[in-house]
Amino acid sequence: MSSSESDLRLIGYGSMLMEGMVAVCALIAAAAKPAGDYWAINIDLSKVELYADKLAQMNASIDHLDQIEAQVGGETLRGRTGGAVSSKITL
Repeated sequence: MSSSESDLRLIGYGSMLMEGMVAVCALIAAAAKPAGDYWAINIDLSKVELYADKLAQMNASIDHLDQIEAQVGGETLRGRTGGAVSSKITL
């Protein structure tokens, strides 16, 4: 609830600025992921053999997905077509 209607424009503008910042952060995170890992995660498991040569050219190894799965809390990443991977940041 707002105390006056004149504050609503500032609240709306501020929320759109914050949403834009979230979008830029998501874009940076997506661009930082190696392309090979992205394709290794998103290829359907039944089609891995069809794309084995292409994955090898991109240095995308299905074999090291175990390490990435451990970083995101043990959740399986194989065959997650269209699914986002959210990793836990540990310092």
